[in-house]
Amino acid sequence: MLEYFFLGLCYVIIEGDLTWDEARSACRNKEEDADLAYIRNQQEQEFIITNFLQTRSCPGLYCNRCGVWIGLRDTVGENQTYEWSAKFPVTFTNWIPGEPSTDEEHNTKRIPGEPYADVERCGAQQTISPYKWWYTTCSDIRPALCVKKENSCLEGWSHYPPTGSCFKTLDEKLYWEEAKTRCAAMARGSSLASITTSEENNFVVDLIRKVDMNEQVGFLMGANDIEKEGFFVWLDGSEVTYADWWTGQPDNGWKKNEHCIHWWKKYDYKWNDTPCNTGMSAVCQMPENSCLEGWSYHSPTGSCFNTVNDALSWDESKEACASLAYGSSLAKITTEEENNFVIELMKKVDDNLNFGFWMGARDIDREGFYVWLDGSEVTFTAWGVDQPNNNKENQDCVLWWKSNGYRWNNENCNNGMAAVCKMPVDCRNGFVNANTGHCYKVLNDRNRTWYEAKSECEAQGAELASIRSSQEWQFVKDNILSGVTNYVHLGGTDVEQEDTWLWRDGSPG
Repeated sequence: MLEYFFLGLCYVIIEGDLTWDEARSACRNKEEDADLAYIRNQQEQEFIITNFLQTRSCPGLYCNRCGVWIGLRDTVGENQTYEWSAKFPVTFTNWIPGEPSTDEEHNTKRIPGEPYADVERCGAQQTISPYKWWYTTCSDIRPALCVKKENSCLEGWSHYPPTGSCFKTLDEKLYWEEAKTRCAAMARGSSLASITTSEENNFVVDLIRKVDMNEQVGFLMGANDIEKEGFFVWLDGSEVTYADWWTGQPDNGWKKNEHCIHWWKKYDYKWNDTPCNTGMSAVCQMPENSCLEGWSYHSPTGSCFNTVNDALSWDESKEACASLAYGSSLAKITTEEENNFVIELMKKVDDNLNFGFWMGARDIDREGFYVWLDGSEVTFTAWGVDQPNNNKENQDCVLWWKSNGYRWNNENCNNGMAAVCKMPVDCRNGFVNANTGHCYKVLNDRNRTWYEAKSECEAQGAELASIRSSQEWQFVKDNILSGVTNYVHLGGTDVEQEDTWLWRDGSPG
């Protein structure tokens, strides 16, 4: 059973004659947080097509073996109302023309031209070109395409995929203010929990049940009515709109001084108001990928972006980005989707700025050969018309130009421009953050062959390291390999052609 990792997601196909419900159960039983596949953008779709669908054969267009189940589901009574079984919103679609519709004739279980029966309909993905989606009855049988989001929570935290949150219990007696402070100190973005749905509440209650051995001690959350009696708000000031109160609660009963909320075993973990100065356990919550304040999170790459809005040269912008945060650098852009994300970010701040925004690409070492700060070649581009043109033979740096619809333009590196900075979120699972924009980890428990090392890195959603500059190598030696006495494998090989060394992505070594 082959598993493939892509941008924090792990995919696998479970073979067999499975109905949609059986397929979903098979995915969910395989591993915690797994579900039938959800496909949120063109990048994810193309990855699935390349690694799964193009390798399968099929004798006809709509036979059961010509598709795999994905996580979409609908009912006839809610025509064109559909959702992913993992509860993610449908933000991207890849339908066969005319779908989703009850009038298309590709349900093998009905007479052509007849309407659909009053049954639920489920989504499948073609395994032959053009690899589109279609709806069919959920009782059809076919294999399941499963996906699991890599747990990007810190060690000891529990992952709740629908909201991308991580939860952790504090099993000590704390006043509400103390619990608020303790949660905030645990990790960037951590705070006392805010609960917005019954599903999220049930998830947290299950966590509490695992550790709660004392009926007299509740678990505090972030909600309170300290400012206005009976009007409960979360720590961010938003109103509490979902609640799971015990019968008769809240009652502000204890000396009219019950202004905080806890889950209580005595009340079957329903919500109860309680004095804020009663020592209790607590539940903390944080986003799985949290950017620093002022930074914008880009989930497909797991990166954070920010802008420097001063008119600086390219070198000055590089230093300005590096000074914003550890691991920050001038932005590296590798896909159209990422480029569009950054353009929207620039539009929000580019009110009165008539100049462009620097990125990390330039061709200062070799005219026409553009590289990023880490030394890797620029493979994706979004040049404007007649660009790059190296006007006056001194335009060696790349920017987004406002007056040209934020298309890429080469420019004199000494000119004053704004800039876009990029950094990874905190590295997880033992990886170390670097000012190269990458995360590193040494597997030093035993000796491995190169192929074993490659497989183990990929199993952790990573790859063998590619070193693209002397600065990166210096960082790795000083901070990652310090104290390591054995040889270590890197990602370069010459297996394709003797003495022609290439990194794992095919770039020259």
